[in-house]
Amino acid sequence: MARKAAKSQQEPDARQLAVVDAPRRKPVTSNAQAKTPVARRTAPKDLYRLTVRTTPEMNDRLTAAHQRYQLGPQPIVIQAINAYADALDVPRDLPIPRPEDRPRRAAPTTQDRRSRSPRGVRREEPPKIGTRLDPLTDARLTAVWELTGDGPERIVNTALNVWMSRRGIRGSGTASASISA
Repeated sequence: MARKAAKSQQEPDARQLAVVDAPRRKPVTSNAQAKTPVARRTAPKDLYRLTVRTTPEMNDRLTAAHQRYQLGPQPIVIQAINAYADALDVPRDLPIPRPEDRPRRAAPTTQDRRSRSPRGVRREEPPKIGTRLDPLTDARLTAVWELTGDGPERIVNTALNVWMSRRGIRGSGTASASISA
């Protein structure tokens, strides 16, 4: 039996608590065998979110890379950005800025968020890659941006293209990717 706290009836002005037995409710869990509820996993606080749009062909190439190397999109993107930064001679020991000193773009106003398609007509959205970057990779991405002048979306797509081409994951003319030996 679970314990439940209740006010004591002996002294109305006193705020004493008495322990009273109450019937126990069954815990709500997805697994009937589990004795304790599963704790939610939280994202690490020192990683920065990055979401970029890609082409359907790049999405198929990412799927092929996953099948070949058993890696998810996050390690593939991190390896690709670091390899691209190495190719551009960006040092690996950059000073990491404090989170409040990172470059940020202003959030678009409500008018800028509206799509260019007519009302009631929805275009198909391009696939997106959402990853979390460690502070050093984020600093290297910022250094590549300063060197090339390209935005993060173009840098990530170029880095993924180079990374996959070096590993023999080539896109075919159609929407599917092929793995060359």
